[in-house]
Amino acid sequence: MSGQAGDGLTAGLPRSNHDGLCKGNGTVKYGIDYKYLPKGSKELVEIGTEEDITIDDKGFGLLPDVGDYVAIPGNRVREGFRGKVHHRFFRYVFGICYVSIVLSEVDDAEWASIGRP
Repeated sequence: MSGQAGDGLTAGLPRSNHDGLCKGNGTVKYGIDYKYLPKGSKELVEIGTEEDITIDDKGFGLLPDVGDYVAIPGNRVREGFRGKVHHRFFRYVFGICYVSIVLSEVDDAEWASIGRP
C-alpha cells in the first residue's frame, strides 16, 4: 500500500489480506531490519539488531522505497548510517512479514545534493 502517488513512501499497515498468508483474524506483524552496503563491497553490514523495528496490529509505520535517502542516527553504542535504499526484501512466515531494507553508501557530494549536511 502506498501513500500519495509519487511520494516514494510505502505505508506498513499491519492489517492485511494476503491470500492465505495470515492465520486467524488477518493481522500481520511486521519486523523491519536495516542493512548497509558499503561502496565496492559485496558484504552487507548489519545495522542494529536483526529486527530493528516491530509493528503490530495497533501500530503504523512508513517504509522507505527504493531510491529514498535514509539517515539512521548513531549513539554511544553504535555508529550512525546514511544511504540510499538499494532494495527491499519481504518474507512472510506464519503471519509475520520480515522486511529487510538495504541501504547503499552514498558519498558526501550526493548527500549534500539532496540538501542534507
